[in-house]
Amino acid sequence: MGDIGYLFFVYLAFSGLLKLYMAKKVARRAILVHDTTYFMNIGDDFTYKRTTSTLLILAVVFLLTSKIAFGVNMIIWLLIFVSFGMIIDILSDYIVWSYLKRKYGNVKVHYLNVTNTIQDMINKLPYDEVVSIEVDDFDDKQIVNDNVVQGDNLLSMSQDSGEFVKNIDKPGKSILIDRFVDEAIDNCKDTIVEVKNLTQSGLLPVNENSIDIVLCRETNFLTHDVFRVLKSDGKFVLIQNAGQHAKELIGLYYPIGMDMGWNLERCSQVLVSEHFEILEKQEKSSTIRFTNMMTLLNFAVHHGLVHLPLEAKNHMPRLTYIYDAIEKHGFYDLTISRFYIVARKGSLKVDA
Repeated sequence: MGDIGYLFFVYLAFSGLLKLYMAKKVARRAILVHDTTYFMNIGDDFTYKRTTSTLLILAVVFLLTSKIAFGVNMIIWLLIFVSFGMIIDILSDYIVWSYLKRKYGNVKVHYLNVTNTIQDMINKLPYDEVVSIEVDDFDDKQIVNDNVVQGDNLLSMSQDSGEFVKNIDKPGKSILIDRFVDEAIDNCKDTIVEVKNLTQSGLLPVNENSIDIVLCRETNFLTHDVFRVLKSDGKFVLIQNAGQHAKELIGLYYPIGMDMGWNLERCSQVLVSEHFEILEKQEKSSTIRFTNMMTLLNFAVHHGLVHLPLEAKNHMPRLTYIYDAIEKHGFYDLTISRFYIVARKGSLKVDA
């Protein structure tokens, strides 16, 4: 066995120290960001999962560096080399596992207990009573009623299964496009609301110039398609969550992330660029202070920030962060940032 072979043993020993250093560093960061998955992966029993790959690497290193002629003697030295290499690598993994279990085993237990506690809370949701919390916000129903005239054709876009629009009784005809189609159909079956899907092209399923009022409440929209379906001088009523709204819960209710810069000004610019005239607009921002986790979760469900069923284990970094913050400080602040715009369909300008 040549010098390179001995150096490889040194490398294995050094890599063990490096693994321990990195484990400490990653664990400290996991604590800071509440990376519960990292701690859940610390096994209760030690396991070594690289046997085949490590044996292969050791054998290749020996064969490339050994100066011993092929024969029984070489095979003996090969077995010795591979055995010592395996012992060093397994021992270094064991040291890392032992350190993590001893140092952070209580953290894993804590997260397991918190997961079970939060899941028990979620299983009790939603409470029938609406959470009574003072919020500096708009009266969404009043905004809509101020703009809908008796007999109007109303088209609504939402993601609350029709819970809001089914209580608007002025329209002569009410069409709903909702994210939760089946739930919306069931929820609106005894009302004038007709639930429809978008077309295969992702457009609104109505004819041009056929709608008096388009209501978009807390969901996405295509401005040019809204313009298409509105009658001349028809109104577009938007009630939107700004990008900063409930930013502390993003990931629970908006898993792919969202535009944190979305606000009243940007939305107004989009509408004006698509030939809408802004009639009325307002934005409000505030915070709500929660002193217990159950109240926060119930509030989130009633306001569409969390959709059930919700598996706590799939969102543990965020949920445990909130839970621990309430336990440590006695409260957790949730950002509320919403705006509304009432716009009128303008006329397309044709260049001469």
